[in-house]
Amino acid sequence: ATYNSHPPPNAVSFVQALQEQIVRKDPALNLSKLEYAVLACGNSNWVSSFAKIGKDIDKALEQCGAHRLFPVEIADKNDDFEGQCAAWRQHVFAKLGLTVPAGVAAGLRTDAP
Repeated sequence: ATYNSHPPPNAVSFVQALQEQIVRKDPALNLSKLEYAVLACGNSNWVSSFAKIGKDIDKALEQCGAHRLFPVEIADKNDDFEGQCAAWRQHVFAKLGLTVPAGVAAGLRTDAP
């Protein structure tokens, strides 16, 4: 998620560590065996920072050698946010050869800070 171009509190350390890795280019941190998928969440009313953190994380992981499972997807609070999240979950589970559990398929918790 992005709020005024900043990550949510529970992602600050992760985002900072990725940004520092890009600057340092520390060969000890090799993410070449990591496969990842990013769902960037945001509010399209905030045009300049819309889904910025998710896009930044996607780019940083790629720069650190990780392998993208599929292009970053965006869930917009001004659109079908729940549907976009559910579609992304199904996409991730399918890519991993798994079935989305019934309780998870119902929806993501959107009341989290």
